[in-house]
Amino acid sequence: MTNDAETAVAFKDGSNFVIRTPLTEISIDQNLRAAYGLILREHRRYFRCPVEIPVTLRHPGMTEIHAHVVNISEGGIAIVTTALLEPGIDVLVECTLPGYESPFIAESTVCWCRKGHIGLKFLSLSEEVRAKLHDWLSRSLEKSLPESVACKFRALPRS
Repeated sequence: MTNDAETAVAFKDGSNFVIRTPLTEISIDQNLRAAYGLILREHRRYFRCPVEIPVTLRHPGMTEIHAHVVNISEGGIAIVTTALLEPGIDVLVECTLPGYESPFIAESTVCWCRKGHIGLKFLSLSEEVRAKLHDWLSRSLEKSLPESVACKFRALPRS
């Protein structure tokens, strides 16, 4: 892109990122800073944080299932259990994220079940729970990054 009009059209058409020419040291630095933030947000969005915490599943007419979380993401959770649940069954997931006292509760549905592992997709999260999960995943992602990258992540505004 060479001018503001072309840039505006690109963003209007759905672009998330535009590189303007001519390339200069300053423009390259600005582009890398913008790209870095986008990359980290996308990585956090799909980041599956390994964690080992107890979890309880509840479903009307079914006894509580006690299991252990294997990993958690913004969209769902994977657990280890001896229980057999068919895909499509809706359950209430309850656990406590490390570093928090109040429980994490989410309406979820079973997406897959194989050899003692079950994948659950979050159907409904309250704003408070969503914010708590977002914060916890951001901090967990930051801890997993090399220090040279983590210091840049800490400098970025949280979204």
